[in-house]
Amino acid sequence: MRRRLIAPHRYQGEILFVVRIAAVDRLYRCCQSPLANALPDLAANKRIPILFFMLNQPTGVGDPAEAVGRERIVLGFPGVGGTRDGHIVIYAMIAQQPTTVGERDGRRTVRLRKIARAFRDAGLPTKMSRDIEAWLKVHAFFITAMCGAIYLAGGDCKKLSEDDAALRLMTKGVREGFAAVRALGLTVTPFSLRVLFTWLSDAFAVGYWRRFLAAEMADYVFGRHARVAAQEMREVARDCQCLLKRSGEAAPALLRLYRAIDAYVGEPARD
Repeated sequence: MRRRLIAPHRYQGEILFVVRIAAVDRLYRCCQSPLANALPDLAANKRIPILFFMLNQPTGVGDPAEAVGRERIVLGFPGVGGTRDGHIVIYAMIAQQPTTVGERDGRRTVRLRKIARAFRDAGLPTKMSRDIEAWLKVHAFFITAMCGAIYLAGGDCKKLSEDDAALRLMTKGVREGFAAVRALGLTVTPFSLRVLFTWLSDAFAVGYWRRFLAAEMADYVFGRHARVAAQEMREVARDCQCLLKRSGEAAPALLRLYRAIDAYVGEPARD
């Protein structure tokens, strides 16, 4: 695992004016209302030309876009997982999910290339998406199903790896979420998740996740964040349920996983 001290630093080279609305920051941690509280200040500050939203936002950024100006918004999501220990961040790169950035209209603009380059220069593998809003919907269905299954296992990825019934439930839930994405007229992206959950068999997907979740890396990629982000996962799951209603798709397995999220939120906070 990598360890990084959070400290002020100076960017050497071209200045890139970006404000990062960070999901890991306590102020903006839960998806909707804290972000809404920040919008008036962001809208008023016209000296910031780019607002880079890097958080779970499966229903889109309609209201924020109207408030601050659609032309200012760039979307993305980090390709790392980990935990904080005081001023130290212990993190792991997610090889299967590079940091992903995109313009809402799919164009590969000069500013998007600059943002992608800044991440790459910082050592983060980064891809530019031509449909970032679809990518965010797919990710939201995937991560809420995964966290629901982790919560069924008491927040323990290793325990989840030993529970084939829970792994099958998670796999089915993700498939239901992806069916909703397709019913909304969108493409399931990235390609790797589309292959794993829509092309290959349940047995293959369960076997893959059994192996992945049994490894220590899984606790950094999924477990540690899941244990401290249950409130956020509940908000994201509610957004996903709005998408399910719009799609008209039935999702009994996914809704069972969402009930597991609700139940976990009701339990005492975990480290």
